[in-house]
Amino acid sequence: MKLFSLVLVAFLAFACNNTSKKNCNGCDKTEKCAEAKKSCCDKEKEKKKDSCCDKKKSVSSEVYTLESLMSNAESLVNKQVQVKGNVLHTCKHSGRRCFLAGDDEKVSIRVEAGGKIKGFNQELVGSEIIVTGMMKERRLTKEYIEQYEHELKEKQHKEDGSAESCAAENNNLTKMRSWMKEHNKDYYAIYFIQGEDYETVQ
Repeated sequence: MKLFSLVLVAFLAFACNNTSKKNCNGCDKTEKCAEAKKSCCDKEKEKKKDSCCDKKKSVSSEVYTLESLMSNAESLVNKQVQVKGNVLHTCKHSGRRCFLAGDDEKVSIRVEAGGKIKGFNQELVGSEIIVTGMMKERRLTKEYIEQYEHELKEKQHKEDGSAESCAAENNNLTKMRSWMKEHNKDYYAIYFIQGEDYETVQ
C-alpha cells in the first residue's frame, strides 16, 4: 500500500509538470505546480506584450507630407508609410487608383487601391486624406527611355495633329533625363503607393 501511494504521488507530480508546460491551466494543489503555473502565465504575458509592441513598431507613426515623402522616397521603398495629401484625381473607370498632391500641385503620387481600399470614388476629389500603404518603385531604364524617345520622334514626323501631346511628352523626357543626371542614375524612378487603407482628414 505504501509503495502504491509513492507511485501515485510520483505520477501526479509528473502529470502536473507536463500540464504546466502545455498551458497556464493545470494542477495547483502543490506549491511546485503553483510556481510553475505562475511562471508559465508570466511568460505568456511577456509574449503578448512583445507581440503588441512589435506590431506597433512595424507601423510608422510619422505622417509624411507629400513633399517630405518624395524627398525620402528612395529610402522608403518597400516600407509601410503614411502620407497626407489632397486628392487631385481618381480613375473614373475602375476607381482603383487616385493621385495625391501636396501643397504644390506639381508634386504628386499615384495610389493603387489594395488592402481595405475597394476603390476611390469621384467625391474624394478635392478632399484631404491620409493614406497608409507600401512605398513602391518602378524603374524606367535608360534603354527604355531611348526607345520611347525614338518612337516619339517617328510620331512627330507623321504630323498627325498631335503636336501638343508630343510637346508634353518631350517635356517629360527632359525631366526624366534631368532627374537621372541630378541623381547620378542610369534609370528613372517612378514612385507610387500600394494602398492598404485611408481616412479622410476632418
